[in-house]
Amino acid sequence: MRNSPLPQLAVMVLAVSLINWSCSKINWKDPDHKPRDSKCDVAEYLKPDYDLFNLGFPYLFKKKYDQSGKKVEEIDCTFDNLTEPEEMRHFVLLVQQKGQRVYLLDKINPNDTVMKANLNSKGRVEYYETNGSLDWTNGTTHTFASFFYKNNRLELLKYGSSGSQGDFTSEDSLHYDPQGNLLAYRSNHYVYNYTRPVAAQFYIDENMEGSTNGYYLLQYLDFFPEVTNPPNLRVYGSISFYGRDYDNQTFDAEGKLTGYRFGREGTRQTTIDWNCK
Repeated sequence: MRNSPLPQLAVMVLAVSLINWSCSKINWKDPDHKPRDSKCDVAEYLKPDYDLFNLGFPYLFKKKYDQSGKKVEEIDCTFDNLTEPEEMRHFVLLVQQKGQRVYLLDKINPNDTVMKANLNSKGRVEYYETNGSLDWTNGTTHTFASFFYKNNRLELLKYGSSGSQGDFTSEDSLHYDPQGNLLAYRSNHYVYNYTRPVAAQFYIDENMEGSTNGYYLLQYLDFFPEVTNPPNLRVYGSISFYGRDYDNQTFDAEGKLTGYRFGREGTRQTTIDWNCK
Protein backbone atom coordinates (compact mmCIF):
# COMPACT_ATOMS: atom_id res chain seq x y z
CA MET A 1 0.00 0.00 0.00
CA ARG A 2 1.30 3.45 -0.86
CA ASN A 3 0.92 6.56 1.19
CA SER A 4 1.12 9.00 -1.70
CA PRO A 5 -1.77 9.27 -4.20
CA LEU A 6 0.53 10.74 -6.86
CA PRO A 7 3.38 8.40 -7.89
CA GLN A 8 5.97 9.89 -10.22
CA LEU A 9 5.65 8.00 -13.50
CA ALA A 10 7.04 9.38 -16.73
CA VAL A 11 4.14 8.31 -18.93
CA MET A 12 1.38 9.39 -16.52
CA VAL A 13 -0.12 12.70 -15.55
CA LEU A 14 -2.49 13.35 -12.73
CA ALA A 15 -3.73 15.56 -14.42
CA VAL A 16 -44.42 11.46 -8.34
CA SER A 17 -46.69 7.81 -9.41
CA LEU A 18 -46.19 4.82 -11.68
CA ILE A 19 -48.62 3.98 -14.54
CA ASN A 20 -48.03 1.06 -16.89
CA TRP A 21 -44.44 1.89 -17.75
CA SER A 22 -42.80 -0.34 -20.36
CA CYS A 23 -39.25 -1.67 -20.00
CA SER A 24 -36.42 -0.48 -22.19
CA LYS A 25 -32.66 -0.57 -22.10
CA ILE A 26 -31.01 2.55 -20.80
CA ASN A 27 -29.42 4.23 -23.82
CA TRP A 28 -27.02 7.14 -24.24
CA LYS A 29 -28.99 9.72 -26.23
CA ASP A 30 -26.54 12.58 -26.75
CA PRO A 31 -25.08 12.48 -30.28
CA ASP A 32 -22.20 14.73 -29.21
CA HIS A 33 -20.85 12.41 -26.51
CA LYS A 34 -21.41 8.71 -27.11
CA PRO A 35 -19.52 5.93 -25.34
CA ARG A 36 -16.62 4.58 -27.36
CA ASP A 37 -18.45 1.23 -27.56
CA SER A 38 -22.09 2.27 -27.54
CA LYS A 39 -23.39 -1.22 -28.37
CA CYS A 40 -22.01 -2.76 -25.18
CA ASP A 41 -23.28 -2.69 -21.61
CA VAL A 42 -21.72 -4.16 -18.46
CA ALA A 43 -23.87 -7.17 -17.58
CA GLU A 44 -21.87 -8.21 -14.50
CA TYR A 45 -19.33 -6.39 -12.37
CA LEU A 46 -18.05 -8.65 -9.62
CA LYS A 47 -15.59 -7.50 -6.97
CA PRO A 48 -13.72 -10.14 -4.91
CA ASP A 49 -13.76 -8.46 -1.48
CA TYR A 50 -16.40 -10.79 0.01
CA ASP A 51 -15.72 -13.95 -2.00
CA LEU A 52 -14.67 -15.92 1.09
CA PHE A 53 -18.01 -15.27 2.78
CA ASN A 54 -20.33 -16.75 0.11
CA LEU A 55 -22.79 -13.87 0.23
CA GLY A 56 -25.24 -15.62 -2.07
CA PHE A 57 -25.78 -12.55 -4.24
CA PRO A 58 -23.62 -10.55 -6.66
CA TYR A 59 -21.27 -7.90 -5.37
CA LEU A 60 -21.50 -5.30 -6.87
CA PHE A 61 -24.14 -6.13 -9.52
CA LYS A 62 -25.57 -8.42 -12.18
CA LYS A 63 -28.20 -7.52 -14.77
CA LYS A 64 -30.88 -9.55 -16.51
CA TYR A 65 -32.12 -8.78 -20.01
CA ASP A 66 -35.24 -9.54 -22.02
CA GLN A 67 -35.29 -12.25 -24.72
CA SER A 68 -33.67 -9.93 -27.24
CA GLY A 69 -30.74 -9.43 -24.89
CA LYS A 70 -30.92 -5.70 -25.48
CA LYS A 71 -33.22 -4.45 -22.73
CA VAL A 72 -32.30 -4.43 -19.06
CA GLU A 73 -35.23 -5.87 -17.13
CA GLU A 74 -33.74 -6.16 -13.64
CA ILE A 75 -30.60 -5.64 -11.64
CA ASP A 76 -29.41 -7.62 -8.61
CA CYS A 77 -27.03 -5.43 -6.66
CA THR A 78 -25.51 -4.18 -3.44
CA PHE A 79 -23.15 -1.37 -2.47
CA ASP A 80 -19.62 -0.99 -1.15
CA ASN A 81 -20.51 0.53 2.22
CA LEU A 82 -17.64 -1.06 4.23
CA THR A 83 -20.21 -3.36 5.82
CA GLU A 84 -19.60 -6.59 7.70
CA PRO A 85 -20.62 -9.64 5.60
CA GLU A 86 -23.49 -10.58 7.91
CA GLU A 87 -24.89 -7.07 7.58
CA MET A 88 -24.73 -6.90 3.79
CA ARG A 89 -28.05 -6.31 2.05
CA HIS A 90 -28.85 -6.76 -1.58
CA PHE A 91 -31.61 -5.46 -3.81
CA VAL A 92 -33.34 -7.11 -6.75
CA LEU A 93 -34.88 -4.28 -8.73
CA LEU A 94 -37.03 -4.12 -11.85
CA VAL A 95 -35.85 -1.46 -14.31
CA GLN A 96 -38.62 0.41 -16.09
CA GLN A 97 -38.47 3.48 -18.29
CA LYS A 98 -40.87 5.53 -20.36
CA GLY A 99 -40.02 8.91 -21.80
CA GLN A 100 -37.91 10.94 -19.45
CA ARG A 101 -38.51 8.90 -16.29
CA VAL A 102 -36.84 5.77 -14.97
CA TYR A 103 -38.22 3.68 -12.12
CA LEU A 104 -36.50 1.04 -9.99
CA LEU A 105 -39.10 -1.25 -8.42
CA ASP A 106 -38.74 -3.86 -5.70
CA LYS A 107 -39.09 -7.19 -7.54
CA ILE A 108 -40.83 -8.82 -4.55
CA ASN A 109 -43.28 -5.94 -4.28
CA PRO A 110 -43.49 -4.12 -7.65
CA ASN A 111 -45.81 -1.53 -6.11
CA ASP A 112 -42.83 -0.33 -4.08
CA THR A 113 -40.92 2.30 -6.08
CA VAL A 114 -37.45 2.17 -4.56
CA MET A 115 -36.04 4.96 -6.74
CA LYS A 116 -37.20 7.20 -9.56
CA ALA A 117 -35.08 9.44 -11.76
CA ASN A 118 -35.85 12.29 -14.16
CA LEU A 119 -33.88 12.61 -17.41
CA ASN A 120 -33.30 15.66 -19.57
CA SER A 121 -33.80 15.72 -23.35
CA LYS A 122 -30.35 14.22 -23.89
CA GLY A 123 -30.98 11.29 -21.59
CA ARG A 124 -28.84 12.67 -18.78
CA VAL A 125 -30.05 12.27 -15.20
CA GLU A 126 -31.20 15.55 -13.70
CA TYR A 127 -32.65 14.33 -10.41
CA TYR A 128 -33.48 11.21 -8.44
CA GLU A 129 -35.21 10.41 -5.20
CA THR A 130 -35.47 7.20 -3.18
CA ASN A 131 -37.97 5.90 -0.65
CA GLY A 132 -35.21 5.19 1.86
CA SER A 133 -34.97 1.42 1.54
CA LEU A 134 -32.18 1.73 -1.01
CA ASP A 135 -30.19 3.65 1.58
CA TRP A 136 -30.77 1.13 4.36
CA THR A 137 -33.08 3.28 6.48
CA ASN A 138 -36.20 1.14 5.99
CA GLY A 139 -38.13 4.00 4.49
CA THR A 140 -37.60 6.41 7.39
CA THR A 141 -35.36 8.68 5.32
CA HIS A 142 -36.07 10.23 1.92
CA THR A 143 -32.88 10.67 -0.11
CA PHE A 144 -32.41 12.70 -3.28
CA ALA A 145 -29.78 14.18 -5.62
CA SER A 146 -29.48 16.69 -8.44
CA PHE A 147 -26.87 16.52 -11.22
CA PHE A 148 -25.16 19.35 -13.09
CA TYR A 149 -23.11 19.08 -16.28
CA LYS A 150 -20.44 21.07 -18.09
CA ASN A 151 -19.11 20.15 -21.55
CA ASN A 152 -21.50 17.23 -21.29
CA ARG A 153 -19.65 15.76 -18.33
CA LEU A 154 -21.04 15.40 -14.84
CA GLU A 155 -19.44 18.26 -12.94
CA LEU A 156 -21.42 18.65 -9.72
CA LEU A 157 -23.57 16.40 -7.56
CA LYS A 158 -25.87 17.90 -4.92
CA TYR A 159 -27.48 15.36 -2.62
CA GLY A 160 -29.25 15.09 0.69
CA SER A 161 -31.82 13.37 2.84
CA SER A 162 -34.77 14.23 5.02
CA GLY A 163 -36.66 12.19 7.55
CA SER A 164 -36.97 11.18 11.17
CA GLN A 165 -33.24 11.69 11.75
CA GLY A 166 -33.32 15.27 10.48
CA ASP A 167 -32.23 16.89 7.24
CA PHE A 168 -28.86 16.65 5.49
CA THR A 169 -27.49 18.28 2.33
CA SER A 170 -24.08 18.31 0.69
CA GLU A 171 -22.39 18.62 -2.68
CA ASP A 172 -19.29 17.30 -4.44
CA SER A 173 -17.48 18.24 -7.63
CA LEU A 174 -15.90 15.94 -10.20
CA HIS A 175 -12.63 16.85 -11.93
CA TYR A 176 -11.29 15.58 -15.26
CA ASP A 177 -8.10 15.92 -17.26
CA PRO A 178 -8.16 17.34 -20.83
CA GLN A 179 -8.48 13.82 -22.25
CA GLY A 180 -11.68 13.20 -20.26
CA ASN A 181 -10.32 10.89 -17.56
CA LEU A 182 -11.83 11.33 -14.11
CA LEU A 183 -9.09 12.65 -11.83
CA ALA A 184 -10.85 13.33 -8.54
CA TYR A 185 -14.15 12.98 -6.73
CA ARG A 186 -14.46 13.58 -3.00
CA SER A 187 -11.27 12.17 -1.46
CA ASN A 188 -10.65 9.81 -4.38
CA HIS A 189 -7.85 10.48 -6.87
CA TYR A 190 -6.81 8.54 -9.97
CA VAL A 191 -3.79 8.30 -12.28
CA TYR A 192 -3.69 7.08 -15.89
CA ASN A 193 -1.24 5.80 -18.48
CA TYR A 194 -1.65 8.25 -21.34
CA THR A 195 0.09 5.94 -23.78
CA ARG A 196 -2.67 3.31 -23.33
CA PRO A 197 -6.09 4.21 -24.73
CA VAL A 198 -8.70 1.50 -24.04
CA ALA A 199 -11.75 0.62 -26.13
CA ALA A 200 -14.05 0.35 -23.08
CA GLN A 201 -13.52 0.14 -19.31
CA PHE A 202 -15.67 0.12 -16.19
CA TYR A 203 -14.54 1.09 -12.69
CA ILE A 204 -16.42 1.61 -9.43
CA ASP A 205 -13.92 1.34 -6.60
CA GLU A 206 -15.05 4.12 -4.28
CA ASN A 207 -16.33 3.57 -0.77
CA MET A 208 -20.05 4.33 -1.06
CA GLU A 209 -22.05 6.22 1.52
CA GLY A 210 -25.73 5.39 2.00
CA SER A 211 -26.76 8.92 1.07
CA THR A 212 -25.42 8.41 -2.48
CA ASN A 213 -26.35 4.78 -3.17
CA GLY A 214 -28.80 6.04 -5.80
CA TYR A 215 -25.94 7.74 -7.62
CA TYR A 216 -23.97 4.49 -7.75
CA LEU A 217 -27.01 2.52 -8.87
CA LEU A 218 -27.28 4.89 -11.83
CA GLN A 219 -23.60 4.23 -12.54
CA TYR A 220 -24.38 0.50 -12.61
CA LEU A 221 -27.00 1.32 -15.26
CA ASP A 222 -24.41 3.24 -17.33
CA PHE A 223 -25.85 6.73 -16.99
CA PHE A 224 -22.40 8.24 -16.29
CA PRO A 225 -19.88 6.71 -18.74
CA GLU A 226 -17.57 9.70 -18.31
CA VAL A 227 -17.19 8.58 -14.68
CA THR A 228 -16.97 4.80 -15.08
CA ASN A 229 -15.36 4.50 -18.52
CA PRO A 230 -12.21 6.66 -18.81
CA PRO A 231 -10.50 6.77 -22.23
CA ASN A 232 -7.05 5.88 -20.86
CA LEU A 233 -5.89 2.93 -18.77
CA ARG A 234 -6.23 3.58 -15.03
CA VAL A 235 -3.05 2.62 -13.18
CA TYR A 236 -3.35 4.05 -9.66
CA GLY A 237 -6.07 5.07 -7.24
CA SER A 238 -6.14 6.74 -3.86
CA ILE A 239 -9.49 5.78 -2.33
CA SER A 240 -10.29 7.51 0.96
CA PHE A 241 -7.76 5.94 3.32
CA TYR A 242 -5.72 3.67 1.01
CA GLY A 243 -3.85 3.89 -2.26
CA ARG A 244 -2.92 1.10 -4.62
CA ASP A 245 -1.91 0.30 -8.17
CA TYR A 246 -4.36 -1.06 -10.71
CA ASP A 247 -2.70 -4.09 -12.27
CA ASN A 248 -3.25 -7.45 -13.93
CA GLN A 249 -5.65 -5.87 -16.42
CA THR A 250 -7.19 -8.31 -18.90
CA PHE A 251 -8.96 -7.48 -22.17
CA ASP A 252 -11.16 -9.24 -24.69
CA ALA A 253 -10.51 -9.43 -28.42
CA GLU A 254 -12.18 -6.03 -28.97
CA GLY A 255 -10.00 -4.36 -26.33
CA LYS A 256 -12.65 -4.07 -23.62
CA LEU A 257 -11.47 -4.40 -20.02
CA THR A 258 -12.58 -7.76 -18.57
CA GLY A 259 -10.71 -7.77 -15.28
CA TYR A 260 -8.22 -6.04 -13.01
CA ARG A 261 -6.76 -6.16 -9.53
CA PHE A 262 -7.15 -3.36 -7.01
CA GLY A 263 -8.37 -2.62 -3.51
CA ARG A 264 -8.22 -3.73 0.08
CA GLU A 265 -7.66 -7.40 -0.82
CA GLY A 266 -5.31 -6.62 -3.66
CA THR A 267 -4.70 -10.27 -4.64
CA ARG A 268 -7.98 -11.29 -6.27
CA GLN A 269 -9.45 -10.17 -9.55
CA THR A 270 -12.44 -7.91 -10.22
CA THR A 271 -14.21 -9.35 -13.27
CA ILE A 272 -16.35 -7.63 -15.90
CA ASP A 273 -18.79 -9.35 -18.26
CA TRP A 274 -20.01 -7.29 -21.22
CA ASN A 275 -23.32 -7.59 -23.06
CA CYS A 276 -22.93 -6.52 -26.70
CA LYS A 277 -26.25 -7.55 -28.25
